[in-house]
Amino acid sequence: MHILIGVHGFPPLENGGAERRAERTALGLGSRGHRVTVLVSAPGPAAAVSRSTRDGLDIWRSEWMPVTPDQPFVWTYDRPDRHAFFADAIATAHPDLVHVFSGYGSTAAAVRAAVAAPVPTVVSLTDFWWLCERVTLVTSSGVRCEGPSPAACGRCHAEMRRRYRWLDRLAPGIAARFWRAAAAGRGPGGAEVTHFEQRIAHQRTVLGNVSAVVVPSAYVARQHVHLGLDASHMTVTRQGVVAPDDLPTRVPDAALRVGYLGQIKPHKGVDLLLGAWRRLTGAHPRRLTLWGDASGEPGYAASLRADIAAQGNGVAWSGEIHGHEVWEALANLDVVVVPSRWAENSPNVILEAQALGIPVVGARIGGIPELVRHDDNGLLFEVDSAGDLARQLQRMLDEPDLVSRLSARAVAPKTFEHELDELERIYRRLAPHA
Repeated sequence: MHILIGVHGFPPLENGGAERRAERTALGLGSRGHRVTVLVSAPGPAAAVSRSTRDGLDIWRSEWMPVTPDQPFVWTYDRPDRHAFFADAIATAHPDLVHVFSGYGSTAAAVRAAVAAPVPTVVSLTDFWWLCERVTLVTSSGVRCEGPSPAACGRCHAEMRRRYRWLDRLAPGIAARFWRAAAAGRGPGGAEVTHFEQRIAHQRTVLGNVSAVVVPSAYVARQHVHLGLDASHMTVTRQGVVAPDDLPTRVPDAALRVGYLGQIKPHKGVDLLLGAWRRLTGAHPRRLTLWGDASGEPGYAASLRADIAAQGNGVAWSGEIHGHEVWEALANLDVVVVPSRWAENSPNVILEAQALGIPVVGARIGGIPELVRHDDNGLLFEVDSAGDLARQLQRMLDEPDLVSRLSARAVAPKTFEHELDELERIYRRLAPHA
């Protein structure tokens, strides 16, 4: 079968969760004898399409510049240049099936081009881009959002601009009246609301036309049902873990070794972890190590470095790691913390930790509680609460057998080969003659 994979970035240039998941899928399908073409639509200055090959993959890359204020708002979620890129590639490659990961970067145009071709089309929901322009369901003011609505999305989008942000800060009552009028279609804010009425309707229609939607967590499935997507249209299936054949051996240590692996961003809650760490008491030795990249967040990174310096010995930020380095890092930990403020989908790091029997302390939000069962195979803390996170970590120090008890209850995650089996069954159902 010839499978075309569309994604908004691809290693080694881009290394986020969706990008790495697309790479794993492409390489795994190639190893099973499928022909795989990868269409990468990533941010960058280049206008031309470049082609390369790697590990048997045919990789097409087209870059895009950010949408400017003078361009139509619809281009933020359905760009003509992205449609042309995907339509031309599909017409040239003649794939049997198209599988799009997320939508950010490729926009809904990738899916529209595939459906119009027509080619059986699968979408993997690796984040909230189809629901949320900001991808995270966290507003521009840092508040979590329960789901899209024209009025709330219009206000969130407008408050990315200073004049609207300051209106809310200096005169919240006036701001509230302004946005009530906008929701009713009156005043200058009405255009913002109209933009998101159109975006929500557009996303619902485009997703409703695809052949199958793959979702790694029940939480994300529920969120998209709120958008209006038919639940029967979705397959909820957890991603598998790509573990090396030579898993590193875990070596015990006298200290409690706690780690964070992931993006260093405000919505990831790394500052909460540092705040909790500062609260821990007792003489039991302990070490905290952060791994991750803070690109695009210089102010946040600077504040974390200052916090780490103030805390002194026992806390380290060891930079970004990939591939086998992740497993080496995990093998030298006793606990992994996932302190997210945003509603995570199905974090790879939790599954990777569980593959090594490492308990996870995670925020009680999104898809995390589907993987971490409190006081069984890990611990949960109340989202946004450095105090509650500290209480859970303090238990690790004060209860000598807690880490080993939680570790013994670890459930081995699904393997990547199992995930590929499930994908192939979906593909064969949609393209039985390929």
